[in-house]
Amino acid sequence: LNHSCEPNCAVRFDLADGALLEARTTKPVAAGDELTIAYIDLRLRREARRAKLLREYAFECTCARCEAEAPRAAPPRSRGVG
Repeated sequence: LNHSCEPNCAVRFDLADGALLEARTTKPVAAGDELTIAYIDLRLRREARRAKLLREYAFECTCARCEAEAPRAAPPRSRGVG
């Protein structure tokens, strides 16, 4: 299962049952949608989430949530004539 900061699954590990991994959807999933889980604490701010994923999992997150929370460049100022 891959990571997303807006996962559609949650996982549960049960070592008592011989290392069982159970994944359950947490929201509706359409046929063909990727199943995702969170590798990190989702309460972290975008910058902290991305830094932790890069440091611990060696990738830069580009999920929909990270893209939506990305800082936007300010529009260029128009210069007055004259």
